[in-house]
Formats: sequence, C-alpha cells, structure tokens
Amino acid sequence: MQSTYFECLADQFKQITLLPALPETALRLMSTLKDADKGGLEIDRLLVERIMSDDPELAAHFITALTPPGKSAADGLTLSDVLVEVEASGARIVALALAIQLQLATLIEDEADRERFINHGLYSGLLARHIFERSYGREHFVSSWKGEDVLASGILYSSGLALLGKLAPDVFRRTVQYSQTASVSLREGFYRLYGEQLAVLGASAMEAWRLPEIFTTVLRHAHRPAGLPSESTALSSVWKATLSAEQNGFAACSWPTRLIHESPGQDMMDTPDVPGMAWIGSRLTPQVAWAA
Repeated sequence: MQSTYFECLADQFKQITLLPALPETALRLMSTLKDADKGGLEIDRLLVERIMSDDPELAAHFITALTPPGKSAADGLTLSDVLVEVEASGARIVALALAIQLQLATLIEDEADRERFINHGLYSGLLARHIFERSYGREHFVSSWKGEDVLASGILYSSGLALLGKLAPDVFRRTVQYSQTASVSLREGFYRLYGEQLAVLGASAMEAWRLPEIFTTVLRHAHRPAGLPSESTALSSVWKATLSAEQNGFAACSWPTRLIHESPGQDMMDTPDVPGMAWIGSRLTPQVAWAA
C-alpha cells in the first residue's frame, strides 16, 4: 500500500505542468552548461559572473558556498575572488543548484522555515563536499565527479521537501504532524509514513526539468550507494552530510530531532568530523537553526 501511494506521488513530480517554472537565472546557467566547450576558461568565468551579478541573493549564497577554507565573509570576498578559486564547470553547477534551491524556498510560506530549508541545503552540500574530498585524500578512489558536483547535489538533496508542500499539501501536513510528534526530521518522518525517501520525489522533478543527470542520480541513490558502486563514496558523502545536518541543528524543521532513524543506510554514519562541521556551521545563519 505504501509503495503504491508513493508511486502515485512520484508520478505527480514527473509532470512538468505541475512543477514550478525554473527561474530565469537557472535557465541561463543551464545554457552555459550546454555550451561549456564553446568558449575559453576566462570567457566561461565572466559569463557565470555576469549571470550571478544580476541576482544579488544568488551571488551572496554562491560566495558562502565557495569561499575557500580559512577565509570568511569578514574578508569581503567578491564573486570574482571566489570564481578564481574554482573551475568554470564547478562554478556553473553550484550556481545552478543554488538558483534552484532559492526558487524552491519561495514555495515555503514561513520566513524562518525558508531560512531553515536554505541553510539545511547549504550545510548538507558543504559537509558532503568536505567528506568526499577528505575520503579522496585517504582512499584515492576513482570518481567521475568533483567536489563541486557533490556540493551542488547536496544542496538539492532535500528539494523534494519544498515541492511536497506545493504538489501534495495534505501529505506535507501529515508528514509535519507526524515528524513533530515523533521528534524526527521531515525526511525521516516521510520515510516512516510512506516507505521511501523524499529525495526520490525530488529526483523525479530534476528529471522532468532536464537538469544535469548528476542531480537525479544523487537524489535517487544517495541513501543506498551500493546501487551505484562506481560513485558510492560520493553518494554516501551526501547521505552522511544530510543526516549530520539533521542531528546538529541544521534540520529543515523548527523542532529538535532525536538521533533515531529507521531509514536504510544508518550504518554508514561514522564518527562525526567535528572540525569540518564547526567550520561549515560557522558560515551559516545560526539563529535559524534550533540548536545552533
């Protein structure tokens, strides 16, 4: 019964006519991804910078997401400063993820909940990239993805949450009520009620929007990385980061969440990387997280 109902929900998320339109900024960034090989590196950077300069909120979040370790907002970094530190392809995919996340946040009515949703995605993405790159330093595994790809995918991992409130408000309300009563995250509450991860719904939307395949792949497989062995480290990095966000004051909900989970893959949660978590948390707005 659970799976049948979930399949009906997934069908809704596949219908482009039911989904919100992508923002103009995202469409422009998608066109640069398609034309990535037509210009030089410097041209690519200038184009990405020009697109983001037209959207100050996106630019601010981009700087937050890609400010190099050891630096902070107090250093007064500009878009140009940050773009110099990252490859053009990485800048494009992170900017695209942020543009979509900010658009999805507008579907959330309560301002504090919007900020929680945004910060949850930023924390998850930043920590996913941190875990992924530290794992590479220790294991030297082969991956077709880079740190910026993992960061972008982590930012969008919980995108299904904002979409659920628009496409299936009754399901969303039931999930909120159950999760608050059980003191679990909305992601975990949805899993207990419907037997599948919210991210899988988000993957259907990513596919309908024809976004880069990595978004669909990560959202569909992160909670079960064994399903894609070639990228299991990247996938598990996103999953671990999402759970860490829920457990360290950056869940996308207004109540404290207990460290109790029924979702698959909990055995992947190893000892938290406290230095990485502290550094990442310091970049975000603490007053919007219940335990920050």
